[in-house]
Amino acid sequence: GHVHLATPLAAGPLLAASARPVGRHLVVLGRITPYKGQHVAAALAHRLRRDVVLAGPVGPYTTALELATAGEQAATNPDVRYWYEQVAPLVDGARVRWVGSLAPAARDRMVSSAAATLFPLDWEEPGGTAVVESLALGTPVIGYRRGCLPELVSSGRTGWLVEPGDVDALAAAVDAVSRIDRTECRRDAVERFTPARMAEQYLALYRTVLARTARTAAAVPTRALPPRW
Repeated sequence: GHVHLATPLAAGPLLAASARPVGRHLVVLGRITPYKGQHVAAALAHRLRRDVVLAGPVGPYTTALELATAGEQAATNPDVRYWYEQVAPLVDGARVRWVGSLAPAARDRMVSSAAATLFPLDWEEPGGTAVVESLALGTPVIGYRRGCLPELVSSGRTGWLVEPGDVDALAAAVDAVSRIDRTECRRDAVERFTPARMAEQYLALYRTVLARTARTAAAVPTRALPPRW
């Protein structure tokens, strides 16, 4: 069995996170790395003429100033090379912006007012913390159907999932994001991703494991030990 991640954001009043006015911008959360696909999101922004905000560190560097003053040793980091080679050429400060790592409150304001969060993943993402946070804030999720996303996102109800690498389908999903009910995103998170729900799932999993262990132990024949004289 398995237990999904949780977020305290899902434990508040049902519509509290959905009251913020919604803009047209899209958000990509997470460290800047090829696995997260920020270059795909940035290219999509220019193609669709929609603003995209990239939020997350580049390697160990959490701000543009840190990265700019890091010196030549920064280039030894593969995520930094990815940034300079594939992402930075698309970041113009207007259509595509990199805001570095944000404090939780600022991140939540940005996500809750976004049209959607983007996850054009290039690997089998196992966790999905940013996914459940987005849904808890009432913001639909758009991404590739891989890793944990099919378990967390109901395509057509709380977001859109498309086949990995299909950028045309990803673009169509962005165009169709207004068809997703943001209240439903929030409601789904409240039902599935609260800390209390996660605790219940862990307890159920532990009970299952203990019961299975007890049955296995009962089925193993015991051998009498020789007397100790």
